[in-house]
Amino acid sequence: MTCLFDATCQRIHVASDLHLNKDDPLTAQRWHRLLQEDDNADAWIMLGDYFDVWVGDDLLDADPSQLPSSDGEAVAFWQHCAQQLQALCQRKPVYWMVGNRDFLLGSRFAAFTGVQLLPDPWLLEGGPLRRLLSHGDAWCTDDTEYMAFRERVRSPEWQSDFLAQPLSARLEQARAMRAQSQAHQRQAPSWSDVSEPVVWAAAQQHGANEVIHGHTHEGRTHALNGIPRHVLGDWALGAAVPRLSVLELTAQSTRFLPLSA
Repeated sequence: MTCLFDATCQRIHVASDLHLNKDDPLTAQRWHRLLQEDDNADAWIMLGDYFDVWVGDDLLDADPSQLPSSDGEAVAFWQHCAQQLQALCQRKPVYWMVGNRDFLLGSRFAAFTGVQLLPDPWLLEGGPLRRLLSHGDAWCTDDTEYMAFRERVRSPEWQSDFLAQPLSARLEQARAMRAQSQAHQRQAPSWSDVSEPVVWAAAQQHGANEVIHGHTHEGRTHALNGIPRHVLGDWALGAAVPRLSVLELTAQSTRFLPLSA
């Protein structure tokens, strides 16, 4: 349990599911412009899937010119994004939770950028509100295939074996897993949602009276047994209807910010 609200921190902005990648420059440009212009937030909380994929913190040290052109462009893009975060962290606190796409992000990234890593879930207390924050994928327990995959790739053994491979091999595997995930989503009858009984149990365990999460990209608020469940939307500026979603927290209120593309 943590209270971030004080005389120097009265307004916190929250985002998730930006899925930043080199093939969607419009989204990255709009996001970075928001970070540079956002003087209203005293702090930021990122709730996972900041990147479309992350194959290890050592890519921060890689020389893009020494990689095949496509891989080099991707690494240069990620390094630029990390530098933008570094600049933000020099101005205000940034709290960071990994998601299902960037779960290999760790202490080296935190040291380089200055973000402060959070466990999932994490309780934020302030004023009358006790907010339970999560990326949200761990609550999608009805998707048994994904939960089995999640357990496998979050194991220390799998991660150690994966990170021991050359960077180019990891990037190739990440592309293959992403293609497989997209195929699975196309075949699924609907997007797998969180299990509300599981979310409610977590809220009760932590004594929360609000829940905030991402992952399912809805960008709206649900009622969960009488308490609000705020679901962040994803970011996609190249979509037919551009999507961009940020929550604003104060000690007394939670609201979605109106943002223009």
